Amino acid sequence: MIWAAVFLCLCSALCSGEECCSDILIDSANHSSDVHSAQGSRLGFYRQLGYFGSRPAYQQRGGDFYLYYQDSHKEWITSSFYFGSADGAHNNDVPSYCVENLDNWMYHNGSGITTTEDVVSTCSAIEETCCKDILISSASSASLYPEYSLLGLGKYSAVGIRNGRYLYQKTGM
Repeated sequence: MIWAAVFLCLCSALCSGEECCSDILIDSANHSSDVHSAQGSRLGFYRQLGYFGSRPAYQQRGGDFYLYYQDSHKEWITSSFYFGSADGAHNNDVPSYCVENLDNWMYHNGSGITTTEDVVSTCSAIEETCCKDILISSASSASLYPEYSLLGLGKYSAVGIRNGRYLYQKTGM
C-alpha cells in the first residue's frame, strides 16, 4: 500500500513530462493596480509543498494561502484552504500543467470578478530575488523632514517572511 502511494506521487511529477518550478512569485508590476488593495495578501512568493490532482501545489511563504490547480473549476486558485475549497479570490483559468509564466489572472475586487494583465506568475525564489538588507536614505536636506520621518531612514535587514514577502526591521532596534 505504501509503495502504491509513493508510485502515485512520483507518477504525478514524471507522467506529465514537464518539470515545474519549485518556487513561484505572483506579483503585479503596476503598483497602482486595484489588485494590491483587493487581493494583495495573495500575492508574493510560494514554495511547492507537494502535488494536488497530479499538478504541483504551493504554499505562500510565511502566509496563509495555497496555490493549486482545482480540476473541478479548471483553474489555478489561491485559497486559504489546501485541497477542495473554492474560496479562491485570485484565479487563473489557463489549464497549463505548471503555473509559472501565466498572466491573465482574475481577482475579486470587492464587487465582482475582474481580469487583469498586471499580474503574472514567474519562476522565482525570494532568496534570489529580494535583498536581505536595504538602505532607506534621502538625497534631500534633513531639514525638509519632520523628526519622526528621519527616524525611518537607515539600514534594514530581513528578519522573516510574512505573506510571501520579506519582513524588514531597522538595524539596532
